Amino acid sequence: MVILSIGTVHYGTMETATTGTPAGKPNPFTMTALLYVLLGLLAALQAGLVDFGLLKTPINLSWVRIHLITLGILTQLVFGVAPRLLSLDQPPRWDIWALLNTGTLTFFYGRSIIDYDIMLTGGVLVLLATLLLLVQILGAKDALKYYYAIGLFFLSTGITIGVGIWLGWKEFLGVGNMLEVHIHANNWGFMAMVFTAIVFGIYPKVFGRDIQWKGSVLPILGLETLGAIGLVFGPWIGNIPVIVAGMLFFIVATVWLLLDIILPLRGEPKSVGFYHFLVAYVWIFAPLTIAPFVIFTVPGFELVEPNAPQALIYGWVLQAGMALVPYFLAQHLGKKPRLGGSWISLLLINLGAVLLWVAIFSGSMFSTLSGTAYMLWTAAFVPMVYELWTIVRE
Repeated sequence: MVILSIGTVHYGTMETATTGTPAGKPNPFTMTALLYVLLGLLAALQAGLVDFGLLKTPINLSWVRIHLITLGILTQLVFGVAPRLLSLDQPPRWDIWALLNTGTLTFFYGRSIIDYDIMLTGGVLVLLATLLLLVQILGAKDALKYYYAIGLFFLSTGITIGVGIWLGWKEFLGVGNMLEVHIHANNWGFMAMVFTAIVFGIYPKVFGRDIQWKGSVLPILGLETLGAIGLVFGPWIGNIPVIVAGMLFFIVATVWLLLDIILPLRGEPKSVGFYHFLVAYVWIFAPLTIAPFVIFTVPGFELVEPNAPQALIYGWVLQAGMALVPYFLAQHLGKKPRLGGSWISLLLINLGAVLLWVAIFSGSMFSTLSGTAYMLWTAAFVPMVYELWTIVRE
């Protein structure tokens, strides 16, 4: 691969990064992510109350709940920590922060009142923030920058398709299934790619050792990229073999990644944060295997498309965030960082994901099981909020 000769992989260094945000000064992106954590808790509670018939709302807020975690918690975290993990000697970019958050809030507002011009404005602002971050991280010498760069490319694709759903760009872009392309670009392209980069970036600092195979960083990048291409452009052109090929590449890359982080810790006690991150990856595989049935509208899978993203985002993205957000918050405040999480949250968040998947195929029991899942996720948020408050208070 050409990329092998470009840059250096610095994941093995044992030194704590001293560049980026000075210790003791909060990163604006990380602090904004805390706000989205609180909003995410309230959104999960609202969903549970609606499913139990205890609360009525004039609009469906399922898209809000997902994007509070993806565009909110995760994207804020990535924009804040990527330059630091790549050892860029630069302070947080307030222009990028302003564009990202103005764009996110503008799109949320436009989507809530179904105003296409406002939605387009919000999407353009987020794309500009993404482009500025891309230019910033490409100046790094660490080869992990390619994970972030490719992830940001797919984030831009997901934003464009997401806005295009409402602006009628289906024929113009030649997209077969716009919703699936939007979801896959954000999940398998952006989120999976940046999670892998973060794991390789912090692993030696957290566990005091290297990953199992030092030379696997770039091959995994290649496999994940091929997987994301297949999973995004397969539904774009309506081609099942391309989707299946993408699934296989992505599964191989994910299993390789998990072996890389599990094998060096054999026989040692592990923190709850490690289990949060490890178990989170279980929830990637269910939607991967079911995606072809949804894309080609196989009978019996009607409730998968509107509900499976919820199980994926809460089970995978939020659960991984429970380990990572406290880590980076403590680091930015000059404290000794460690993976966050609690055994209570670990139990509740995974039980909620199980119940929502059962609800999807349960028929008349859907509302009861779905409502229970959201109430469990609401409860899972509470230890996380308390942990973050403790870090800030101290």
